[in-house]
Amino acid sequence: VTHYDTEDVDQTRRRERSIGAGVTLDVNPTLRVDADLRHQRIEREELGGTSVTDGLAYDLGLTQDLRNGTVGVDFNSQPTLNGRRSTLRANRALTLRRDGTLSYGLGVTKTDGFSAEPLFSLAYRQPLKRGRFGASFSQEARTDELDEDAVILTRLTTNYAMPLTSQLNWSLGLSVNDVAARGDTGEDRRQVSLRSDLVGQISDISSWSAGLTLSETDTSDLTSDETQRRYGIELGYRRQMTRDWDMVARYSHISIRETDDADRSSNTISLGIERSFSFRP
Repeated sequence: VTHYDTEDVDQTRRRERSIGAGVTLDVNPTLRVDADLRHQRIEREELGGTSVTDGLAYDLGLTQDLRNGTVGVDFNSQPTLNGRRSTLRANRALTLRRDGTLSYGLGVTKTDGFSAEPLFSLAYRQPLKRGRFGASFSQEARTDELDEDAVILTRLTTNYAMPLTSQLNWSLGLSVNDVAARGDTGEDRRQVSLRSDLVGQISDISSWSAGLTLSETDTSDLTSDETQRRYGIELGYRRQMTRDWDMVARYSHISIRETDDADRSSNTISLGIERSFSFRP
């Protein structure tokens, strides 16, 4: 069962609940079938009243193992605030030389009241002599959490990680998220983010981390265009107290600049303990 709440300036609240069951069946040693069936209910409350969207949601997938990877097909259908959305995808995953991987997919999605849209995906991962590199491109149909429009979310990400010394690791990542509304009155958004992280080992039981994030978000609709720039700095320290418990200290600074709005910033300091554990069902 899942439960999701959100509130905004329009005094709306949305709850999503689902309950169901799934099964995985090995047809033969190389062919698997995954099936999932659940009942999904979405309640949306606002000043004018409450609306309810509910119905059956189901997923069906087939995966065939090959000598150098897998090939599969997936079908999903579920009720949404924008109407029933159904998506069909075919995908292929390849194992490359030197532990690299390549996967790609092609699909189509259809939401009630909208025309069918194609979906594409591509991902590449490759370990290098001094680090590892990855890049991915994906598209999915969804309901936007901010304004509840039907949108196509397109993601492009690249990342590179490498050890600088035996005690220090560095990573750099770039991501582009594009939210395209599928109606004439929707809101389009594009966010470009750059993040760099350093993680250093102080001793066998302690480590530190530092991160820098730069992002720009452009939002446009029929009447206006807005730009938000965000700058963030994060510092962290972790120390193992016992076998299961860690002490964690963090500091973060965020600065935001927006079109036609005053600049603002925030500073956050936190100190706490964390516990990690594992169990067998």
